[in-house]
Amino acid sequence: MLHSLLIGLGGALVLVCFSYVYTRMTRSEEIESGAIDFDVLMNMLKTKKNLRLIDLSDSAHYKMHHLKGAENIPPDAFRKLVPELIDDRMTVLYCKSGRECRLAYQFMKEKGYKTGNLYYLDAQMIYTSVYKPKEAV
Repeated sequence: MLHSLLIGLGGALVLVCFSYVYTRMTRSEEIESGAIDFDVLMNMLKTKKNLRLIDLSDSAHYKMHHLKGAENIPPDAFRKLVPELIDDRMTVLYCKSGRECRLAYQFMKEKGYKTGNLYYLDAQMIYTSVYKPKEAV
């Protein structure tokens, strides 16, 4: 019985190790493609001057939860405003689920935005469940 338990734990450990290595290898590709996680965003907020945040949530969600200094551009208005948004500023797109900002990133890339200055938060906005005030961070 103990032998079976040790074999099972060993197999689980191997899977965890492979998962970690795979995540580390693919993560740099994701960031190069514009995807960032919440920790990277928090670091950018602390270190980058003139960082533009665009919250692609609907207006009701934005009023309840958003990052301090973020502009709210609901998804239905976003495509019309893209020509006005294209400039040299570093920009991070985010939304409630991660879906809208990923689509917006692709759209802005297609319209000529420099991808070296354009990122999107590739995760749900976890901060909304942690922070109660209207503005987090």
